[in-house]
Amino acid sequence: MKIKTNFDKYLKDQFKDAGFATRFKNAAKAWDVAIHLAVNLSIPS
Repeated sequence: MKIKTNFDKYLKDQFKDAGFATRFKNAAKAWDVAIHLAVNLSIPS
């Protein structure tokens, strides 16, 4: 059983704001793209 932290509670409260939820999801997509590019464009040593 995972204990909820204050940050977990804060984030849950923030997700009640539709604007925050949209920005959070868009940021997650941007991170996915950035990681994909970093992995696929890395120069072999």
